Amino acid sequence: MAKRSVCTSLAGALSLAALVGCGATRFRPPPRVVCEVGTRQGLPTPHLAWNGRGWSALILDGHTLYLRALHPDGSIFGDAMALSHDADGLEHAALAMIHGTHRIAFATRGDASVQVVRVSEGSDPTVASLAVALTGTISVVPRPTQTSVPAAVFLETPRGTERSLIEEDGDLGPTARCPRGVVPDAVQAVGDGFVALVAGERSGLSAVWLDERCRERSRAVLSEGAGEVHWRELTAGPSGAWVTFTDGNQGGWFAALGNDGEVRVPPRRLEGAIERPSLLVGLDDAGTLHSLTVLGIRRTEVDARLVTLQYDQEARFSELRTLLNEPIRTLDVVAPSPWGGALIGYQRSATAGSMGYSFFLRMCP
Repeated sequence: MAKRSVCTSLAGALSLAALVGCGATRFRPPPRVVCEVGTRQGLPTPHLAWNGRGWSALILDGHTLYLRALHPDGSIFGDAMALSHDADGLEHAALAMIHGTHRIAFATRGDASVQVVRVSEGSDPTVASLAVALTGTISVVPRPTQTSVPAAVFLETPRGTERSLIEEDGDLGPTARCPRGVVPDAVQAVGDGFVALVAGERSGLSAVWLDERCRERSRAVLSEGAGEVHWRELTAGPSGAWVTFTDGNQGGWFAALGNDGEVRVPPRRLEGAIERPSLLVGLDDAGTLHSLTVLGIRRTEVDARLVTLQYDQEARFSELRTLLNEPIRTLDVVAPSPWGGALIGYQRSATAGSMGYSFFLRMCP
């Protein structure tokens, strides 16, 4: 697995700060930044990550993949940094900010091989090549600070889902085969291993706990006999991962996972039909959970709106709110920040010629 320098200037491109490690049961978030709810025209990207002082985004122009820096409100600043002139597309890319360092994975256009780039302030970027063809989704998964290897990349290949560890210096370890059906972009680190979602075309959804070598430790069924799962997502929380998904009957669900085989909160159905549900975990100043917010699309016969469903720390429903008073076409990305808010990328419906433009919505805790 070759590793080489990326010959691109970092001048003015990024300003980074160290983040707390993920995976702890309790942690103190960084100081909250001033948060004003509002929208602005954004960048067409499904990849956003809080970088300590603002946001980072992956942008594709033709076949050139760029890394861009954004202010906390989502506005662009600095110069774009070119990562590749032969990228296969944003659907074959992933971005994560891990302990103050960007980890970016993407497929090349020519042979669909995977490149993993390390971008850190004060050092030259490097890229490691993974000699395997990408055939589906890909993700970069942060690991707890106490583990020896800070990250892993999960990807779909002709052999199924595979995992490769990412060393601190950006080099890649050997790949490991994962159990059949593991969804690469629905994996979270837990302890010295991982928890992932396994979805079958007709078999519903299960959670599977994996060791560092991607071997199955235990499994729990989350949705059985409900038809095809149309949407599924894992979100990291202070006490473990949270799952959101929709079943074949257009019902939205959420659940909470713990350590090996533990389902802390059994699957609960959301109030009303919610498309693409994403969960945001609210923390108090001591770093403990105090609220849950599910963000999604509520569709009527007339249009579709962004809504939030609010739950307390016991996962009891309290209220539903309309987040935007304008109809939307799609919800592209929901990127939580460590202070409890989020930056949301969405596309407006065809009103006043605005269809196809992406916008960022700042959501406060």
